[in-house]
Amino acid sequence: MRRAAAPHASCAVPPPRPCLAKAHSTRSWCSSASNRATRKTAAAGRSSVRRSGVDQALAAAGIARDRIYVTNAVKHFGFARGKQRLHQRPTADQIRACKPWLGAELAALRPQVIVCLGASAAHSLIGSRFKISEHRGQRLTTRWAEHLVATHHPAAILRVDPGDRPRYEAELRADLALARGMLEAGQR
Repeated sequence: MRRAAAPHASCAVPPPRPCLAKAHSTRSWCSSASNRATRKTAAAGRSSVRRSGVDQALAAAGIARDRIYVTNAVKHFGFARGKQRLHQRPTADQIRACKPWLGAELAALRPQVIVCLGASAAHSLIGSRFKISEHRGQRLTTRWAEHLVATHHPAAILRVDPGDRPRYEAELRADLALARGMLEAGQR
């Protein structure tokens, strides 16, 4: 995995120090690829999910956080300054540069189910033509796992029109329940 993480000189936003992500659980059964690490979480070797609503979405879907492995598809932090500090969407080059690292994590974990939270994670594992709006909630197969489902990122739901949020939140819960069901069916 360290070899896969090494060629990150091609990323436009270098990490403050080497930031190999650590598993939050040794009993990983589902890999959830989120968007990108923040500077603080990358430096600590953690995934940036706490403030984005991922933990709340997992709990609402009945998925125990300590039973899964959460990582970031893009490992480096980038943001735009302005009235609010917003994370920038990773470039295709950044997604491509981080893909060997993500692939090495998934090869080591060999998850039964992968959940891609957001377009960046989906683009990393499925391809740049994948659109959450058209294909979210579909059962897919990849070389890294028998089952993959892509869905909305909880942080992205916070940026949609308030009137549309209940629909997006329901879709996220349904997609996470689908992933949980795929896993439970595979364990029988």
